[in-house]
This record gives sequence, structure tokens and C-alpha cells, in this order.
Amino acid sequence: MSAVLASRADAVPGDKRALLKQRLESGEARLHPITFPQRELWETSPVAVADPANHICGFVEIKGRITFKEAEMAIQRVVDRQEAMRISFLPGKERVLQIIRASGKALLGYRELSSVEARTEALEERMKETFQLPFDLVQGPLYRVDMLRRSANDHILVFSIHHAIADGWSLGVFVQDLCTAYVMGLTGFRKAIAAGVGLSNSLPPVLQTYSEWAVAERAFWQPAELEQRAAFWKSQLAGYRRIWISKRLIRSARPRLVILLPAQRKLRPPRSTTRLPSLPRRLPGQAAPTISQFGMGSQRWQAPSMAQSSISRTRQRLQR
Repeated sequence: MSAVLASRADAVPGDKRALLKQRLESGEARLHPITFPQRELWETSPVAVADPANHICGFVEIKGRITFKEAEMAIQRVVDRQEAMRISFLPGKERVLQIIRASGKALLGYRELSSVEARTEALEERMKETFQLPFDLVQGPLYRVDMLRRSANDHILVFSIHHAIADGWSLGVFVQDLCTAYVMGLTGFRKAIAAGVGLSNSLPPVLQTYSEWAVAERAFWQPAELEQRAAFWKSQLAGYRRIWISKRLIRSARPRLVILLPAQRKLRPPRSTTRLPSLPRRLPGQAAPTISQFGMGSQRWQAPSMAQSSISRTRQRLQR
């Protein structure tokens, strides 16, 4: 491990430092520059990056028999497939780096709900606990999945993913991969049912990993390209009133762009998820499990009054 990486690892406190050095030296993990969207999150988020406001959350209701082992194996296939599910972050004075692990173990919580806990209000409070629990940005993983069992034929998968490794679109990819990964683990009659209803039995190869996309992104956005596009938009916006200012002008210790828009007059009460229409997707099982509801949303319990965060914009796109 180089002296630079060693100094970065030394910035990590306590026992995490030794574990990180061990992973880097063994090749179990590697460091990679953050992407432009990740940099934007670190530099412009109205709240701390580790704040639960930067979580993208959702749930899947499953009607029918499904075991904990089947769900865990499905998540493991997605973790093995998607590099982003194995990313954490190494802080630094000058810049943040991605820590990308070569492998990762699926993490799935499990809880059997009593009749009282299965009621709507109690269930929402239980899901809110999953949504609001902070992630360890250095140790990772930056996703969380809990399996809530209401009865033998009624389960809910509650998941929270940090916005640094996912957005609204990739959340849909995660659920699609999870459904396919579940079908891949079926055998016999249940697999035949899956084929009969048109469910895919294999995940296509990943044509480009997240880190490979980041390399291509940085290669494209060279200074000449940026200057050309900046010149175009400066000419298009010439004469318009500027609504973005630097927080340096209002004595902030950390420079940041802020949009000067009025706060909403009436804020809706915080909700843990946004429920979307039911999905006509059936999963094979003893009782033909069905995804009856798929909810997605972003946590924004105390929205900043000065600006709409990127998380809020993700929620708006999902609601369109």
C-alpha cells in the first residue's frame, strides 16, 4: 500500500483503520475517485452526507410463501452483481475516495410481527426505524433490507439505500434484479411456474460497472468540453436574474451554492414512503407470491427551507 493510501487509512479512527489497511493490502478492497454526482452530493447537500435525509427508501409487499433463506440468497446475487452495493467511502481533507470491495455478504434483517405490530400505524413506525437508521459511510454497506413477516403468506421487504450509491432509477433496477435473482433460486415446479408467467430466470451480464462508468465520465468531461458547454449556457442565460449565490456572501465556513426560492407555505407532514400503484408482477411459490405494492420515496424529515435537496427532486421524479 502506497504512502498516500496509508495516510488516508490513518485518518480513519480506531479499529476501522486496521481493518481498512488489511483490506487494501490484501486486494479485498480498492480505492477509486468519487463520481461527479457523488461529489455534488458531498459539496451541495443541505444536510450532512451521513444524515438520513440522504437515504432513498422503499418497500415491497409480497403475498405468498417466501422464506428468509430465499430472500437472503436473492440479495446476495444482487450484491455480487452490482458493484455499487459494495461501495463505501474514505474521508479526506482534500477529497473523498470510494472504497470498492471485491465481494460482500448480503445483509438481511428479519422480524416476525405481532398482530399489534402489523397494524398500519405501528408498521409505518417500524419502517421509519429502518429508513432513519444512519449508515457507516466508511465501514458500509450503504444499503439495508429488513424482512417483516406479518403471516406465513404476507411479508414486507423494507429497504433503505444511501443516495451516494443509488438514485430513483437505480432503485428500480435493484428491485428488478432482486425479483429475477429470487426466481433464479427456485427449483422444480416453482421454477416452471415462473417460466409460465414470463419471469426471467437469468440476470444479463453487467456491461459496465459503476467504477468503469465513472472513468468514462471523467474522460468525457475534460476542460475543453466544460468550457464549450459553459459558454453556450452563459450566452443563453445572459440578461436573466441570477438566483444562485455563494454562501461565502452570507459568512458560511463552507462555500456552497444556494438557490434563493421561497419556502413552501404549507408543508405536508413527513411520510416514510410514497405508495405507487400496484404492480402486476407475480412470483412463483406455494401460494404464488405477488408483489402487491411497491412504494418508493426519499427521507426528508426536516426539509431545508432555503432549497430543494437532490433527494427531494428524486421524490418528485418518482411521483410524476
